[in-house]
Amino acid sequence: MTYNPFLDPEYLIDYNLKGKDVKFVKRVKKPLPIPEPEPVVKGFSLEELADCYRISGVSLDGKLQKYDLAKELLEKGKNKTQDEWVVYTKKAFGSGGFGVGSAPLYHAIFSTLYNNRDDEKYKAGVEKIRAFLKKVFNSAWLSTLSRVVYTPVGKDYVIHDKGLDSESKPVKEIITGPSGYIKDCPALAPVCNALLGNNNITHINEVYQWISDKDTYLWRLNSKLKKNFEQVVVLGVYYGRGFGFDADNSANGRWPALGVRRAKNFSTRNRGRR
Repeated sequence: MTYNPFLDPEYLIDYNLKGKDVKFVKRVKKPLPIPEPEPVVKGFSLEELADCYRISGVSLDGKLQKYDLAKELLEKGKNKTQDEWVVYTKKAFGSGGFGVGSAPLYHAIFSTLYNNRDDEKYKAGVEKIRAFLKKVFNSAWLSTLSRVVYTPVGKDYVIHDKGLDSESKPVKEIITGPSGYIKDCPALAPVCNALLGNNNITHINEVYQWISDKDTYLWRLNSKLKKNFEQVVVLGVYYGRGFGFDADNSANGRWPALGVRRAKNFSTRNRGRR
């Protein structure tokens, strides 16, 4: 077969607009841009209540919000399917109780705590929560209300707050691919954004390193199937090897969950990035 430089992916075509000449230029791979460091969220405060930690300044969906993080797992660590947790959460939120959050909500809470870990006023309280989270994640994988729909062709999509009134529109992204440590693969930024609502690979890894002393590992479906395949996003430590956000768990699987709820009467516009 005769070599055709027009079909060689290693070269770009550079046309001389002033003449008819065409030359071939070696393709140069541009490095991915380095994300800006996450800022300390203004408006942060932390209050310990009888059954929860009240965390102000959680940046989610373009707003600074206040959330309560329960001091123990829901229903004393009982395992439920995601669909069962949906029913539980709708009832709990309706009465002002604790329910299950989406993966972006949990990540936003953890990120806010990490970003403010050195605040002298709240340092001890933040460390207390970090120790609690480390213990919880070392003992069990925790469910979220985020679900991935793997498609046979094209982009997959992610739904957050599955089954709730606040259910998100599908977040379209190619989630399918090899599993691995996210710090080793900057190209995973769009996948992290779809799953966690944040594309800063370095910061994500730092957050879970801080919580678990482990690098962050992404589990996902490795190849396309012949029909749609729905899986649940869960969080936990994998046999001490890494902190995992696992997007490849059966929708029929059963896990415990960490209780969260929106604290009332608080919402401040946040013009910064998440």
